[in-house]
Amino acid sequence: MAFTVEGLIGVGRQTGELLWRIPLTTTHGRHVTTPIIDGNIAMVASKENSLWEQN
Repeated sequence: MAFTVEGLIGVGRQTGELLWRIPLTTTHGRHVTTPIIDGNIAMVASKENSLWEQN
């Protein structure tokens, strides 16, 4: 999982293949927080989008 300028993405460990994408954009051109995984919940934070979680 990675938090890019265009959103949160999941990639395969072995292949690097894009598995999923959730768009979260910012006018600042970057996201500087690290995603956190807790069980089956992924959490990210952004200055413009606040705290966002996907279950």
